[in-house]
Amino acid sequence: MIKVAHYDNFCGRFCAASRALLNWSQDRLSSETGVARKTISDFEMALRQPHARTKKDLLSAFEQHGIRFIVSSEGRSLILLDKNQKAV
Repeated sequence: MIKVAHYDNFCGRFCAASRALLNWSQDRLSSETGVARKTISDFEMALRQPHARTKKDLLSAFEQHGIRFIVSSEGRSLILLDKNQKAV
């Protein structure tokens, strides 16, 4: 069984990989979400675990631009870019 990942599964590595797929800087992600660039940087470097609301905001911004987070029944996580979604 495959399901869409919940924000609890969203980690700093996923954040950095998602930015790379969209070719976004940390500054761009910050402007898209209102999350401080320092918070994003610390999250991606595993120096900080943001509040649940912050993780939801980051995840939502990526999903709005075509990023899909999938978790398999074995617990494996995937990041996909939906090419049919606007990813500008």
